Amino acid sequence: SGGGTSGGLIGTGSGGLAPNSYWDTETSGKSTSSGGLGRTTAQMTWPYDVNTFTGWNFINIWAADDDYTKNNGYPFLGYPVVYPSPDKTISNGQSSCYDGDNTVTVAGGGTMVKVRSGATLDVVADQRVLLLDGTIVLSGGHLHAWIEAGSGHCGESQAKMTEAGNPDGSVGFIQEELQTSALARIFPNPGSGLYTLEFRNSDPARVVSVEICTMTGILTGSYQLPGTGTYWLDLSGEASGLYFVRVMDLEKVQVIKVIKQ
Repeated sequence: SGGGTSGGLIGTGSGGLAPNSYWDTETSGKSTSSGGLGRTTAQMTWPYDVNTFTGWNFINIWAADDDYTKNNGYPFLGYPVVYPSPDKTISNGQSSCYDGDNTVTVAGGGTMVKVRSGATLDVVADQRVLLLDGTIVLSGGHLHAWIEAGSGHCGESQAKMTEAGNPDGSVGFIQEELQTSALARIFPNPGSGLYTLEFRNSDPARVVSVEICTMTGILTGSYQLPGTGTYWLDLSGEASGLYFVRVMDLEKVQVIKVIKQ
């Protein structure tokens, strides 16, 4: 209102303002702005366009309105309530289980959860499991994370670890402490989309599973390969950003962070 200059996001400014900020050109009726990026309603509502909301944190800040019940399909501030647990180590012969009604978050916020050799950690939630930085599984340890509807997955004697709302259905990946006996390496890294996956095992009879996941937990590829030799890892058709490649056999799990420029 009034006689000032108007724009889709910013009426007037010096330019270069509001990075990674967007406005709806259709609902606003504005095709220009002194800052931000204009997008159509279809691009800004679920499923979100790959060139919209880049750089937004959909883990701890924003949530996807994938059922159009919270914000008409647009992202909304999730405000997940996170209760960081104290550092915890699960030792040889021990088993622990954590469950939650919506989302269970393991580690993160400077805390650490370590699963040692011979130990087991089960993590189960109705809709979302997040294994954040500080989740460490040593060789010989086991961490199982899955989604299952209902409550009381671990029994009444087990305490809930960390719960948060606003699920989007994604499942986090294990951040394993790297060992000198790593299963594989990926190079060049960072890269432009085509990488070499090199296994360090000389036994062709050993089958290795390879899974590729986006930083929001979306699985983009899954393969069963002989555990020796080199293979092409092609992310040329994927958006730029951070990816997690999980390499696992019957004894070890290794997660490699891959950056596509």
